[in-house]
Amino acid sequence: MIWHITKRELYDHLNSLRFAFTTVLLVGLMIVNAIGYLGEHTAQSTAYQKKVSASLDKMRSNADSLYKLLTEGPGPLYKKPCPLSFCANGGETFIPESADGVGEGLFMTSSRFSISTTWRMKYPQSNPSLWDLMPDYTNVDWGDIISIALSLVAILFTFDAISSEQERGTLRLTLSNSVSRGTVLVSKLLAALITISIPFLIAALINLFLLYTSGSVPLAASEWGRLGVIVFIAFV
Repeated sequence: MIWHITKRELYDHLNSLRFAFTTVLLVGLMIVNAIGYLGEHTAQSTAYQKKVSASLDKMRSNADSLYKLLTEGPGPLYKKPCPLSFCANGGETFIPESADGVGEGLFMTSSRFSISTTWRMKYPQSNPSLWDLMPDYTNVDWGDIISIALSLVAILFTFDAISSEQERGTLRLTLSNSVSRGTVLVSKLLAALITISIPFLIAALINLFLLYTSGSVPLAASEWGRLGVIVFIAFV
């Protein structure tokens, strides 16, 4: 009985204007996310490669003196841009861009001789402006789409799930049979979940297709696994 009610509700949802609006909205937001992220990630990757190249050139210049490299350190070690920042910011502004491998100065042993201590790793603090309380919606990520757009879409598909049945007179007809109220509610919940999942999956696949075919976003097996977890949490 649950499956029969779910199929009827699913048929009504798929043939409604709300489903078409949801599909266009989510696909548009995901395309905007992919285009904006590609430009931002390309700029971050280019800056990262330049900084790493400069740091490697500095290390190679000290390669002839291992003692100097041991005491002065390799210099700044830069953080690689996160490939999944299009899903969520993840507090990247609070993470420093680099860690500094610098020397600690001199350690005096006598009036004639002095030796330098070995280098140590220092982690500078990143201090973003905490006074800016307004959220930044110039870059739309998956977190914004799921928490705001997808939540509003869920309300759009379920706010009249019972009242519309009562207005059409079909609710009394349905409950006059051997169907419990819990069965009706669960069927409507499953139909709404499947209906919302279809445009979200379509939009997510288009987003990932644009990012993957661009060739500038490396997605390894671990990233694909995290994306699967994010999609599962979005459904929940």
